[in-house]
Amino acid sequence: MNIAIIHDFLDRSGGAEYVLHTMLELYPTADVYTLFAHPDWHQSCTKDYTVITHPTAQFWYTILGACVPKKYVTKLLLPHFAKWIDDIDLNAYDLVMSNSGAWCSNIVLNSDVCHVVYMHSPMRFAWDWTHTYQSQFPWLRIPNALMMHDIRQWDQLGAKREKYLLCNAKTIQKRISKYYHAHAQVIYPPVDVSSIPLNEHKREDYFVSIGSLTSYKGFDLIIQAVESIGKKLIVLGSGPEEKHLRSISNGSTVFLGRVSDEVRNATIAKAQALIQMSEEDFGIVPVEAMAAGTPAICLGKGGAREVVIDGLNGVLFPEQSVPSLITALEHFNTASTWDHHAITESVRHFSKERFLKEFSTAVTTSYDTHQKLTSSSYERSDKRNISPTTQA
Repeated sequence: MNIAIIHDFLDRSGGAEYVLHTMLELYPTADVYTLFAHPDWHQSCTKDYTVITHPTAQFWYTILGACVPKKYVTKLLLPHFAKWIDDIDLNAYDLVMSNSGAWCSNIVLNSDVCHVVYMHSPMRFAWDWTHTYQSQFPWLRIPNALMMHDIRQWDQLGAKREKYLLCNAKTIQKRISKYYHAHAQVIYPPVDVSSIPLNEHKREDYFVSIGSLTSYKGFDLIIQAVESIGKKLIVLGSGPEEKHLRSISNGSTVFLGRVSDEVRNATIAKAQALIQMSEEDFGIVPVEAMAAGTPAICLGKGGAREVVIDGLNGVLFPEQSVPSLITALEHFNTASTWDHHAITESVRHFSKERFLKEFSTAVTTSYDTHQKLTSSSYERSDKRNISPTTQA
């Protein structure tokens, strides 16, 4: 069987990219398609499997990446993504899997190709966050509004095409139902909980926060809240907001940048708690923290509500604001001793092994169903095409 996996673009390392690597453990001979890939990503990906980029998209990504700050590159290329996805021809494959955060779920395929979509979210900037996105560029409000209208039409047209929908959380399942009027099976993303050792020993006196240093992650609010109560914060990750975040810190926040898995896991395991300020579709990082027995203090929206059990493995707070987080930190500090073993046990069901089994079963079932439907369609077509003369 010829298999292809398509991913929107490979310009960062995050949860969706980890899902891609996990999918390739199941389907190591699959060809990987993406609009463009960062050079570091391209080198690491091609070691074990083929990565094919869209030539025009890759060209402009490379050119713009050398000229403008990274945070603006995808925004400048965004008007072209729909056309570039439409350009990609995967009709030579028997099975196509889309690991989609916005675009690649809408790839055009003929009826013979089985299309399985693992959706991390309907495109956020066009649906849930459209007003927030447009407010970032007030001088382009009218052209942006027109562009978003066209993108939403393209997205809904693509949603009507035949595909087998899987998604990463009940939150996303609801969005898919709302925007696409379709049902998706929930398969929680893989978290390698077995590789993260439980720390039942004394914790060090700091909080930790992890992620890409972008504005919507709310690291500025975390820094203000933690420093205001006189605590130390360690930030793991890099991104376009790093310079600004360093400038607002009073010096008690430590920025470690990108670190090895060993350093990352050790930092999480020794922390008092993990803090997450952004609304995430699922939230792999809090699960990783809990696997080490570390409680998670999270904004109580999105996927965090499916992971954090308030009082058992963490604390939820209602608003993305400094006062709301300070209240949660005070609640955390006055709570009774946390049972680190119970915290670890609360997330065992999010394991990588569970994902491999559930995803493999879903893909096999979808492919078998598609084959039966395709075969029966051909049989009906053959019967309709038999002329009376031929029957005689």
